[in-house]
Amino acid sequence: MTAVVIAVPVLEQSLRQMVHVQSLALACLNNVVLAAPDLPGSPDTLWQFICTVLARYMTTTPDMDTLEDLTSILWTLLRRVEENLSAVNPSEPQVAALTQVATQSSFGQVRANTIGCLGILARKIHNNKTQLAALAEIFLRGLTDSEPSVVAEALNAIFDNFAEVNNNDVFAKLGMMPLLMQSGANAEKWLQEQSVKGETSNFTFARMEEAFENLQSFVDYKKQQNM
Repeated sequence: MTAVVIAVPVLEQSLRQMVHVQSLALACLNNVVLAAPDLPGSPDTLWQFICTVLARYMTTTPDMDTLEDLTSILWTLLRRVEENLSAVNPSEPQVAALTQVATQSSFGQVRANTIGCLGILARKIHNNKTQLAALAEIFLRGLTDSEPSVVAEALNAIFDNFAEVNNNDVFAKLGMMPLLMQSGANAEKWLQEQSVKGETSNFTFARMEEAFENLQSFVDYKKQQNM
């Protein structure tokens, strides 16, 4: 039996090429979900597929690019169907997995993507105050994240789910107003620092600036509701 010897550099190069092809495929799928007139299958079928892939990766040590691509696809899909959220049917384990990623991933953009997903999914459970409160705690945790992109998406998730009076009970119970006020002060400081550095033309700055402006209106609105 003839032994086959493959040099380590050749193996490393092959693995890098495989990862590159995978990344290109995921980026392509994200673009299809974002802009194609028709999705490749039903929204729920696509959701279930990507969640299955994500679950498999979470049993290994996933790289940042793959996790970012997968969570970006999920977020893009949810934004596409957010006017008809019944088109996707996330299971409790899937929501739990997203929650785990949002709170434990070491990659900032991955945390931002998953909080964006949870912010949209929370709209499906407004009648379940226990589940809504659990997600709200994730959003509040995001307000103190070291990554501005995560803070911005956590703010947006709160705006989307707690603007109206029907969730004021959860809003008050979790003491959200002072936490939002502190987050606003931190955001303003960060925006000023970035302006001094001349770093104002990137997506993160624009997203945070928009969230900060919306926060001021949101706080005023909640004060009118005696919050």
